[in-house]
This record gives sequence, structure tokens and C-alpha cells, in this order.
Amino acid sequence: MPELLRRRNRLKQRFAYSRDWKIISGPLEMEKIGLYEDMKEKHPTLQWVPMPTVQERVDQLYKRIPSSHPLCSTVQELCHELSRDIEEENLTRCLPNFNSLFPRLQQVLRAHKLHAFILWKAIHSNPLVNDNAIHSNPCTENSTTLSRYMGDVFCITYLINQSNLRLVEGGPTNATFIRELRHQSDSSCYQSWVYMHSSILRVKPFTTEQRDRLGIPEFFGVSEMIPNDCHINEFFLSSAMTLVYNEFGPLGPAYRGRDVVRLRDISARRLFAFFVSSDILGETTRSALEWFCSVHEEARKVRPMTVRAPVVRLCSRPVPE
Repeated sequence: MPELLRRRNRLKQRFAYSRDWKIISGPLEMEKIGLYEDMKEKHPTLQWVPMPTVQERVDQLYKRIPSSHPLCSTVQELCHELSRDIEEENLTRCLPNFNSLFPRLQQVLRAHKLHAFILWKAIHSNPLVNDNAIHSNPCTENSTTLSRYMGDVFCITYLINQSNLRLVEGGPTNATFIRELRHQSDSSCYQSWVYMHSSILRVKPFTTEQRDRLGIPEFFGVSEMIPNDCHINEFFLSSAMTLVYNEFGPLGPAYRGRDVVRLRDISARRLFAFFVSSDILGETTRSALEWFCSVHEEARKVRPMTVRAPVVRLCSRPVPE
């Protein structure tokens, strides 16, 4: 029980990585990351970069995930769980039998289980296949709400790095997602889009202005230490995603004008080119970046109930380049 509690407390402790991690070798090779204060004391000559705690990332995720997303309440529950402190003496005192021990075991493991549950559900999410409400309307076939898509993307973006770095143990990692993509049905590439979108957010070195438009904190840096293998296939590369959203039409003297429907497209090939490009400001990636920013900005807008919520639509034929 004390060991499990120690691992739970890691979720609230600040870790750091060395800026020189690429050239560290020998005895220090296994100490590229560790508790911030410990690393500064043990290796004062290296420059250590503090990272957000797992608790801070979960709090950030809760502020970003749409309230209509199926995992929103679970993320809120994880926030509440991490805000609680558990004393070791309360865990190990007076445990005469299994009936007394088991509830405390559940208590100390709850944060890890919630973290793993959120990642598993996001990795396996495929509303284009599982959402009966979507397929009940033929006009929205191969579509899902923007809030559902962005919620899945945010869950992966904010949480999966922590599993790879072993700050959170027992949950799915980037390799888990890759295995899932290799076994996915060719009838839907929704999970590939979620994976690619989240990978770009974690890997690309966006400017401050771009991050303001995207509405996300800095992820670049520590992501360099994590293998980010990319799994693509011809079905994914032949697909495209369209953002469909409504804007207010011209205002009249007595009523609001007819809504204007806007469409923004991007092909998977252009998205992949954006992912592998080393130039975030290059001409080849500018349109992809603009689509990215538009999707994030539309996801954060508050709309009246009379305005249809934005949707993303997948098609198997790419839009013209």
C-alpha cells in the first residue's frame, strides 16, 4: 500500500527533463528525466526543464474538453480525485481483514484507473460507427459533431505523453494507439485522424500567436523524447475531412438573417505533409495550419441554441490540392 501511494503521489509531483538529453550517455543515460528538485541537486551542471504535473494537465484538459463530450464527467471525476490527499497512515492503520483493505486499495488506485479509462475510451472512440443518432439521419452519414471529435483529440493530446514517460503507470501508450490503428477497419479512418491531429499538437513547435488561436499550452520539448511512430495507409491518405459550421447572416430590423453555411476542407495527404514538415511557416503547411486554427476556434465558440452545432465530415475522396 505505501508503494502504491508513492506511485499515486507521482501524479502530483513536478518532473523535469534535461535539455541535453540527446547527448547524455554513460551513467546518466537513464536519468534524462526525474523529480525536478532531485535532478537539480544530483546533476547541477545540467539544465533541467520543469514539466507540468499530471494533475495540471488533467485540470487543463477539463477546461478544454467540451461539456457535451461523453468523457467530460470522467475527466471532472479525475480532477476531483487528484485534488484529494491521502495520508499513508490512514491506509495502513487497522487493516484486520480483506473487507477493510480492499476499499482502501480501490481508493489509492482510483486516479490511475480513471486516467487509463479516459485514454482507452478516446483511443477506441469511433462515433461514425457507434453513434446511432448520427446514422439515423442520412444527411449526416460519415459525420460527427466537432465537439466529439475535438474532445477525443484533447484526451489523447493532454494525457498520452504521461503514459509514455511512465509518470502514470498501467495505462495505454502511443504504441497502444499504433497497434489499434493497424487493426482498425478500412470502413472508417476516424481514429487515424484523431491520432494525427493529436500528434501534430504534441510535436509541432507552434508560435505563441498560433497557440493562442489553438487554445492549447506548450507540448513541444518533452515530446521529442517520445517515439512518435506514424501509422498511415492508403485508405487514410485517400480521405479528407470537412468542417461544416454556420455563421450568422446579415441582421435585419426585426430578426436575424438566414445562417450562412461555411465549409473548410483538408485532405489527409496535406495533413500528413504538415505533420512531417520541419517548417511550420512554409507555404506547403500554411493552409493546413489555417484549417487547424479554424477548427480549434470554432470548437471554442459559444452559439445560441437555435444555431446548429458544427460537424466534421469524413469522405474517402480527397479535396483538390
